[in-house]
Amino acid sequence: MNGTPLHHIRIVLVEPTHPGNAVRLVVRIDQALVSNHGETMNGTPLHRIRIVLVEPTHPGNIGAAARAMKTMGLERLCLVAPRRFPGAEATARAAGADDVLHAARIVETLDDALADCGLVLGTTARSRRIEWPVLDAREGARRAVAQAARTPVAMVFGRESAGLTNAELDRCHALVRIPAAGRFSSLNVAAAVQILAYEMRIATHGKDAGVRREGIEARSGNTDARGEEGGACGEGAGAHPPAPAAIAGAPATTGAPATTGELEGFYRHLETALIEIGYLDPAAPKLLMRRLRRLFNRAVPDRAEINILRGILAAAVRRTPGAPGGSRPGGGRTGDGSGVRPDGCSVERSARCKSGSVAPGGSRPGGGRTGDGSG
Repeated sequence: MNGTPLHHIRIVLVEPTHPGNAVRLVVRIDQALVSNHGETMNGTPLHRIRIVLVEPTHPGNIGAAARAMKTMGLERLCLVAPRRFPGAEATARAAGADDVLHAARIVETLDDALADCGLVLGTTARSRRIEWPVLDAREGARRAVAQAARTPVAMVFGRESAGLTNAELDRCHALVRIPAAGRFSSLNVAAAVQILAYEMRIATHGKDAGVRREGIEARSGNTDARGEEGGACGEGAGAHPPAPAAIAGAPATTGAPATTGELEGFYRHLETALIEIGYLDPAAPKLLMRRLRRLFNRAVPDRAEINILRGILAAAVRRTPGAPGGSRPGGGRTGDGSGVRPDGCSVERSARCKSGSVAPGGSRPGGGRTGDGSG
């Protein structure tokens, strides 16, 4: 703020009785100064990226994560069933990021935290039985920033002791792994948040993020537009990250990506339909639904594509002899041929679709059902 009128404004508190009021005032002034200087996150991809902590047990880690977020310009924190929050230790470890803590959203389930997100990335240090798309920290950050230009994005961190469960990782489009020493790869959750927050800031602003470079070009005599010595920092020195459209691995869909809530509705509909047409045995489902989740999460379908898929499911059930769905009176086709309501459910099956209940299905013609859908 040197050289601006704000530099000459002094805030005077007369006989303050509560130190917390001074801290809150400093935080609010800092926010105002940052916003005035053009560093506010509104309108940038970072504003649409949320950090989700699943069942954090230690309030100090929540505060440290909030501090890590604020230093990199992230402001949306979501806590899933925290054991102890709010608390004095969280505030102390936040070290000035009180605004992030105060604005933190607290929910009961991970589905609540992710319902409106078009991209979900889950952090994990362990391998899975079924291969899942895995990104390193830099790739994950670039993909998050690229998608955040179009839809809310969530970066999910697991419990301090056990990380994320397989069922929670099933909600993720891809996994993010921070390279670490093989014999000791477990990071503190706040440290993991700091690394990925840094990478997301770099992916948004480039290597000069937050660094003032006025006059460097003149002093160094370098003709480079950014005033950087080529190659001084090794691989990739002086290069900005590619524009979001050029980032490898970013979805190529043009429509709005389906949200996690919409995908979960589709997965319930898919499981119900597979049982009703006799393809999935609910008594021995094996890994079929997990494999199908991986397939569709990898594809990142948009909302129109999800509606088409749900229309196909509804039509398949109607055509299956003995399936509970049955035909709708009068043929019941909609103008787009889907035969379903906007939420993907046929009229007579809407109650089952909404609840996600599973109806018993008959055997397939010519044989029984397979547990994994392989036939």
